[in-house]
Amino acid sequence: MKLLSWLITLPLALVTVFLAIANRHHVSLNLDPFNQENPALALDMPLIFVILAAIFLGLIVGASAVWVGQGRHRQTARQGKSELAALRETPARPEGDAVALDFARD
Repeated sequence: MKLLSWLITLPLALVTVFLAIANRHHVSLNLDPFNQENPALALDMPLIFVILAAIFLGLIVGASAVWVGQGRHRQTARQGKSELAALRETPARPEGDAVALDFARD
């Protein structure tokens, strides 16, 4: 499993480094959709920062969506654990209280 992790992580890290080297030039990120010539909020930064910020934002949104979508499963697991804990805490019935079954033999 650890080998598989390295086989996936290493190529992704190399691609990220190559992407950063290839996109060092500065771009203007305009966050004002109404005034293109004189924007109220514009940032001048290397393109790789814009790309990495978009990837990071996508990861955060995706992880949040998965977390919200799996909420009912987490709730079911918590209920199952509390029921199991309650069953473990109940005392066992003494042998005298056991129901005797008498099976008549032919």
